[in-house]
Amino acid sequence: MVRAIVVYYTVYGNTEKAAKAVRDGLASAGVEAECRRIQETKPDDLKAFDLIIFGTPTHMEDIPDDVRRFMESLKPVDLRGKEGAAFDTRYEDEPIGGLSQLEKYMKSYGIRIVSSGLPVLLPSGAGEGPLITDELSKCTRFGKSIGEKIIKNAQ
Repeated sequence: MVRAIVVYYTVYGNTEKAAKAVRDGLASAGVEAECRRIQETKPDDLKAFDLIIFGTPTHMEDIPDDVRRFMESLKPVDLRGKEGAAFDTRYEDEPIGGLSQLEKYMKSYGIRIVSSGLPVLLPSGAGEGPLITDELSKCTRFGKSIGEKIIKNAQ
């Protein structure tokens, strides 16, 4: 069975909600999936998974320092051949989010990106949320489509 992990960082809980919705979408496609905060994840833990999805809040059109430190900590881990995707949470009027930075790290570690990154939107200026209506269902569909693609490729 394909194993996936959704690794995320959250400040107000919005990115966590998005991560759990992505996980649920993966599971609905038949992928064994789990969620973990980056603070609860050791770099070597990622070796056990076929698919790695990273999630981050956007901070000033970039990733928070804690996310950057975690992504840098993955340098010594051999992640070549893994598949992955990324999402971020950001204000609806922010054209640039943190997911491009996540994808840059992923590519540098040899992770094959299997889906375009997903921006998960908050109303402008609503730092603590909640997410815009239907964003969580968008996250579930994102996870399901990735899961279906991964399972098809594994057959």
